[in-house]
Amino acid sequence: MKFSSMIVAAALAVTSVQACASYKECWCVRDNFKYQGKVQNDVPWDEDTVKACEANGGGGVSGYYGQNFKECYRYVKRTWRLDGAINNCDFSNDCAAAGKAAGVTSRGLCRDKISGVHWKRTEFTA
Repeated sequence: MKFSSMIVAAALAVTSVQACASYKECWCVRDNFKYQGKVQNDVPWDEDTVKACEANGGGGVSGYYGQNFKECYRYVKRTWRLDGAINNCDFSNDCAAAGKAAGVTSRGLCRDKISGVHWKRTEFTA
């Protein structure tokens, strides 16, 4: 393989990994459901957040961290980061599962992005 082809392949691999990122705090929101007499979107939902936090590989603690809704917090500073923070793609999938169990659409949002490499759980399954 030519050197230029190897550089292109490496660049593509890096960009595909960066589609998901690591965050310190994440929470679930519900979309397209009737609440207080009208259809609502982007409503933080504590029950979904707690379920997603428990399902997100452990180590996360749900609570109130400066917001008026629950968030999941997980951060361990490491030189090589594999599970020291919350992967936003995995967390959003966990929110979707929690919402589906309740019969609603739910997704994850995150804040406090951190640098480093964080793999999706599905990349390590056999």
